[in-house]
Amino acid sequence: MSGAGQMLHAFKSIKFNRDQFKNKRSEKKNSFTISNTRKTKFKKVSPEELEIITLEIKEDAKKEFKREIIFYGSITCFTIAIAVLVFLL
Repeated sequence: MSGAGQMLHAFKSIKFNRDQFKNKRSEKKNSFTISNTRKTKFKKVSPEELEIITLEIKEDAKKEFKREIIFYGSITCFTIAIAVLVFLL
């Protein structure tokens, strides 16, 4: 009869954990309602200014992409060079 207390504790622990999980789930669901979300307000911009802003964003994205390609390309070349040197020595 020496295992009954341990099993009872295990069952109570599982039940407690299950109850805690349900409480967290309901809190998350209730905390994100439409009234709690923040509404973003944008400035009114003319179509010409909007096109200029769009072009600037696209140019910045192209520059960033080129920088990433150069960065990862140089790291790849450096890694290959080290692997070749280690393999040959």
